[in-house]
Amino acid sequence: MRAEKSFICQKEGIALTCMADGSMLRFVADEDVYAPFSLLIDAGCAAASTFPAKDAKALSLTTRRQGSLAAIHLMGSCTPEADMALQEAAGQLSTLIKRYGGTATAAAEGSSFSIDILFPLEQS
Repeated sequence: MRAEKSFICQKEGIALTCMADGSMLRFVADEDVYAPFSLLIDAGCAAASTFPAKDAKALSLTTRRQGSLAAIHLMGSCTPEADMALQEAAGQLSTLIKRYGGTATAAAEGSSFSIDILFPLEQS
């Protein structure tokens, strides 16, 4: 997936950095692991694409442990027009994330956005 999404971002002129350790998501069924990352990067590409072509566009995806939570964080460049699409992406993730007791939030401010997903690790 990473190579495919990197290629799509590169084609759109978006620099993608990814530091994801999926090992803490062992409690997520195999068929559900790909979906959040794919949807996040797709939403991030759409948001970054609203940024003027002459400006640098970037996406950064990280996963890390925050206490008793697995945190997935996507941030990137966008315009205020991308806010609705980001909220829609968080909504699309909602059913899957709630299945595992998690939450998703999205926000756009100025020329950047973020989407955050948190999963409790107690279930692992």
